[in-house]
Amino acid sequence: VDQLRALRLSTQKALTVLNLARAVVEGALDIGVLYRQNTDAASDALRAFKGIGPWTAEYCLLRVFGHPDVIPAADAGLKRAWARATGAPRVTEQEIRRAAGLWEGWRSDFAFWLWLSNVFGEGLAFDF
Repeated sequence: VDQLRALRLSTQKALTVLNLARAVVEGALDIGVLYRQNTDAASDALRAFKGIGPWTAEYCLLRVFGHPDVIPAADAGLKRAWARATGAPRVTEQEIRRAAGLWEGWRSDFAFWLWLSNVFGEGLAFDF
């Protein structure tokens, strides 16, 4: 825990990382299965661990395990980008999920597009 704390992880996050690592080493969590499972089952498997909530599970499925249809809708960067794209002062997680519904099957691409729009701003505009 101290070594992970030195990397600026909170104690709880360090414990979560160590518990996940232990589960992988002991065979309680098969990382390979997370690549192959459907998104809901893989999310449930990750969320079974204390310290892993919806955002962490969705983010990991999108970025680590390559699931093509995941939207971490609670992400502040996605909310900020979608608010800018729609002209809304703020958007909610539910609004992100609703918008991402148009990208069903490819919601991960929608998430990456939104994140990129935070970097490139108006350069990634589109018409509705």
